[in-house]
Amino acid sequence: MSGGPGWTGSTQYTVVANGPERGPVLPESAVHELTRKRLQALLAERFHLLLKLETKLASGYVLTVAKGAIRWGVPPIPEGTDHQTGRWEIRADGVEMRLLARFLSVHMGGTVIDQTGLEGRYTFRLNGLL
Repeated sequence: MSGGPGWTGSTQYTVVANGPERGPVLPESAVHELTRKRLQALLAERFHLLLKLETKLASGYVLTVAKGAIRWGVPPIPEGTDHQTGRWEIRADGVEMRLLARFLSVHMGGTVIDQTGLEGRYTFRLNGLL
């Protein structure tokens, strides 16, 4: 997020809003788009904030599978959790790659994008990275 009045970078708010209780059953992508439009209308009406999507160059990281790495089937792992067990160790049990990328983003101080193409859930033990 960039731009906006000065208070948008220093003041935090919790916005609680309720949509209609019942409506037509929509595909997940349509629900996401409708929610986005409703949120934009709410922010414009109540806070006078207008949102627009822009593409900007930014530095960050890409999580990929190493060239020549062996790829094989992975037994399914039930949904799990990720957590930091110490300053230098991260453990993740039953976590999708997209969640690992988000977790790494926080700890590496830059965006990490998952481009592994790996499906399913994995268990990780990362030591000495942070």
